[in-house]
Amino acid sequence: MPQAPFRRWEVVLGALVVAGALAWALPPLLNARGLDFGMAYRGGAEAWSSGHPEAVHTWMSTSFLALVMASVAWLPLPIAVRLHTALNLAIAATAIVWIWRSLRGRLPRVVWWITLVAAVFFSPLVSNVAYKQFNLLALGLALAGFVLVRQDRPAWGGALVAASVCLKPVALLLVPGLVVRPDTRRAGLHALLWMGLLSGGAQVFLAVRAADAGLLSPLRLVANYADRSSPWILQAGNFSPLGLLCRLAGLEAFSRGWIFERVMVALAVGLLVLMAHDVIRERPGRSWELFAFACLLSPMVSPVAWTHYQLLLAPMFLLLACRFTWQGARWTYWAALAFAYLLAELVVEPWGTLPGAIVFLLSGQGETVTDKIRVDNAAQFAQYLLFMIAWGWLAARGSDASAAPEPDAR
Repeated sequence: MPQAPFRRWEVVLGALVVAGALAWALPPLLNARGLDFGMAYRGGAEAWSSGHPEAVHTWMSTSFLALVMASVAWLPLPIAVRLHTALNLAIAATAIVWIWRSLRGRLPRVVWWITLVAAVFFSPLVSNVAYKQFNLLALGLALAGFVLVRQDRPAWGGALVAASVCLKPVALLLVPGLVVRPDTRRAGLHALLWMGLLSGGAQVFLAVRAADAGLLSPLRLVANYADRSSPWILQAGNFSPLGLLCRLAGLEAFSRGWIFERVMVALAVGLLVLMAHDVIRERPGRSWELFAFACLLSPMVSPVAWTHYQLLLAPMFLLLACRFTWQGARWTYWAALAFAYLLAELVVEPWGTLPGAIVFLLSGQGETVTDKIRVDNAAQFAQYLLFMIAWGWLAARGSDASAAPEPDAR
């Protein structure tokens, strides 16, 4: 399909969008603050030194990330941080250019620009870059892998999906989603095979560096994650369903118990997964609905999902905006989608919240910890509202939703 030419006002708007993107992208690129990357960097250095990244008290990541960071830790931290930030920005820019180039001419100009601006200034995206996080890299690998699956390249697609999950399992449910569909089963099996190879190879590396065959067991990794994540469950910035339930139950202190809460959350998230599967069961495994639901629901599996994990909501936001446009959604659907986006937009880590910034600009009064917690408590509901909108829309449309046009994945 020939692309619609840009009008003069679009060129001006495009320049403003680029300027705005540079305004939030350049500061984290130019500074050498380690933040979350710095914690992983120290874990990687310890992995090379002793084979025990968990000796760093903040380490609660995968063995494959330990292997990757062990190689990165040979670089000086300031250089490694800037390279990581540059990679994050390159992934974001590449994905945005590719997606909106494929949507050019398929969406009305106004909708095309609204969705583009919403993506460029999506708070979880800004937070991931500013916080020097790995979620953007994991999402980029999952997206690239899924595109290859759609292009009937299951081996390479499965390998990239596996690399995403092994690096950071924020799109974990994409793997079983591929396995259970006949048209993507080969890709899902390739992903499982590569997950075994990548994780197994990383554990062999750690066992060799530690001279400890016990590190070959994945159970030690699971136990370390459980021990390190539990004290963070009650934090207001933890948007996981388990964190929400424990805070609602009034549990004020860390406990190794919470068995009832854990079981209830596991059942609830499992039910959401089954509901998503049911509503898209007639669609092929290569449908964007499967990818969007997998990204939306995967962070809910973990007991800890920080505010910037809402980056994984982006595929569903874009999918619904396209579907609503192509299939003529009522204004109530658009209003609900806009409100869910507003909720996800409220928190911009590590700087604070948008309401706090607005109050500071108007009154000069800084945001308090209590104010930040109140905004966090509201923002975490974006994921649940977005799921309700997606499930309700797709359930109402039935198989008709699969007939809408899609961006070309090639």
